[in-house]
Amino acid sequence: VDGKDPPIGANNIFFHETSCFGDDGIVLTARQACAVESAAKMNPTMKIYIFFLSQANYSTMTQETLNILSKYYNNISIRRILMKEYVKNTPLNEWWDSGIFKTSRWPKSHISDILRYLTLWKFGGIYLDLDVVVTS
Repeated sequence: VDGKDPPIGANNIFFHETSCFGDDGIVLTARQACAVESAAKMNPTMKIYIFFLSQANYSTMTQETLNILSKYYNNISIRRILMKEYVKNTPLNEWWDSGIFKTSRWPKSHISDILRYLTLWKFGGIYLDLDVVVTS
């Protein structure tokens, strides 16, 4: 994770963007931004993390969206993940290094699933998909 690791505990909400790419770089859609905003607004004492599984540049629209979210919600934190680093010193380190996931018919889906579980294992808290809007 670039930046400081999240603190361990129940006061974290995590979102992962693992598809990441549009024609213009990393894309966070308006609908996804709404999910993040709703979590931040309804849980002002919790820290909201958006993890991007890409080192590409943000699209112009995504950068503007992230700037707006960061301006109005000080509990939102944006991070990029390098899986090779993220799995270090975890039970999945050996599995990742073996590269066996590359033989899957659905490696992107499986990596997304692993990332969810690994994030909760490492930091605790709550994971939400980017199509979940928090209403209370």
